Amino acid sequence: MRIIAGRFKRRLLVSPKHTTVRPTSDRVKESYFRMVQNQIVGVNFLDLCAGSGAIGLEAFSRGAEQVFFLENDYRSVRLIKDNLKKCGVSADNHRIKLLPVDAQRYLNDFDSTQIQFQMIYFDPPYDSDFYFKCLNRVSTSHILVDQGIICVEHDQNNFPTQIGDLKQIKQKKYGNTRLSFFRMGK
Repeated sequence: MRIIAGRFKRRLLVSPKHTTVRPTSDRVKESYFRMVQNQIVGVNFLDLCAGSGAIGLEAFSRGAEQVFFLENDYRSVRLIKDNLKKCGVSADNHRIKLLPVDAQRYLNDFDSTQIQFQMIYFDPPYDSDFYFKCLNRVSTSHILVDQGIICVEHDQNNFPTQIGDLKQIKQKKYGNTRLSFFRMGK
């Protein structure tokens, strides 16, 4: 795993040793960031179910203003801290928020703090029912700004094109992996 572009370009990241994390392939990551490259600078970015933190670090490397990493697995939290260090970034940096919390529960707290995101990358375990619980919560909250985009990484052929007020605007396929892009469509 590596950072592909930006100020941390070519930095090698620590790969997960535990099997609960399935890192996004460099091919998928590169394609995603190529699609959003003109929108990433200066945004608040949420790496939801952050795993190794590679997506959020890539966003930070490419100019995201603030990056939040939500991850509840203690091994993954340590891995994210290690990868922040690999990039020379302190977990205490005011532009980085590493939240070792249950993502579904914490999504409720974002409304009370009035934190909003222009971009969210959501990559939970493929076989979990977590997708729809979290996406429904995003749909009914104010954490995604108007015209903000949530990208969902999944492996399902028949992933819904609408979840609450979230409407799919695009889908890309890379082998067994799919990226579905959603925007609020009230």
